[in-house]
Parts: sequence; structure tokens; C-alpha cells
Amino acid sequence: MSFVLNELDPTYRLLGSDVMNLKVVPFGKALIKMDGEQIMNMTCQHGWGECDANSYEQCAIHLFPDPTMYLPYLVCLFGTLPMGMRNEVFDRAEYFEKCAVIAGLVEENDFGKIQSCRDEKFWTLQKEASSVTKKNQKNQLLEHVPWVNLDGVHYDEQPYSYTHETPPHFSLVVCQAFVKKGGTSEACDDILSSYSLSIH
Repeated sequence: MSFVLNELDPTYRLLGSDVMNLKVVPFGKALIKMDGEQIMNMTCQHGWGECDANSYEQCAIHLFPDPTMYLPYLVCLFGTLPMGMRNEVFDRAEYFEKCAVIAGLVEENDFGKIQSCRDEKFWTLQKEASSVTKKNQKNQLLEHVPWVNLDGVHYDEQPYSYTHETPPHFSLVVCQAFVKKGGTSEACDDILSSYSLSIH
């Protein structure tokens, strides 16, 4: 999840909603098998632990749709959840509740809203995420995650490293698209000029 930590988060903090209309869909390479409207089963690339983690992330986005609210929660989770295959669910208090408090979504011992969403809307939000993911793939093979679309076109993110001296590469790509559509932003002006200076 280095893209989220090193590119998406710093880019959104630099540009915000004035430039970006951000929508994060936690689903990855999960598959839901349906029989008509009935869900038969669900599998996730890294096991049931990933499916469960996605549901907490989906609920945070559902309850707090402003990226300035939910993005810090995702960043915290991506920075603390162990990566890799896991069929057991992660400890709620150690990860999901702790990150919700750190991100400022809830007060200490007040995780009930997110937990209720996870318990009551698990399958509804998973189906919605599946539908959005399929729509954004546009019949392309989902080769990796995250799958990033910028203005409806797949952006093949590169492993650029973020330093405080250089804005993240994704910010350059976002600003180029924003300016091409006629947008103006001081933050984009600064990013575009810093990249043109670093090329010379």
C-alpha cells in the first residue's frame, strides 16, 4: 500500500478537494459469488482478514465521506495492519478502533457507530464496492492493487519515492490533468514549477 502512504495521501494533503474529487473503494481483488441476488460466498486475495478489514474501511468512508476525515484512518491502517495472507480477522481494538481514534473519527471507547455499520452493512457495502470496482476496471484485467483511475482512465502508478523536497509524482499527474481541463490552483502552479525546475 505504498501508493496510498507515499503518493495518494501526500498528494491529497497538498491539493485537497479544490483539485481532487477523491473516491477510495476498499475492495482490491476480492470476488463475490452470487446466485441471483443471493450472495453465495466471498474470497479476498489475502484471505478473510482482508475482507473484514475492507469492511471497516468501507464503513469509515460510508460514515465519513469527506476524504480529509477517512484518509487519515486508511493511512493509519495501512501503516499498522500486517500485510500478507490471513484468514483470521484482525483484532478490532488493536487496529480499527485505535486508528479511528488516532484519525479523529471517534473518541476513545466510542467505536460503536463504525462497528454497527460493519455488523449491519457488511454485505451491502461489499456488493457496492464490487460493483464500483468492476465498473472502473472497464473490462481490463485487474493486474494489481491499488487500481487507480484518473478522470476515468487507468493511471499505472510507478514506485516514485516521496521526499519533503519533491512533491509526490501523483501530484504532478493530477495537476497536469486539472490544468488541462482549465483548472487553476496555486498548489498546482507550485508543483508544476518544481517539477520543471528539477528537470533542467
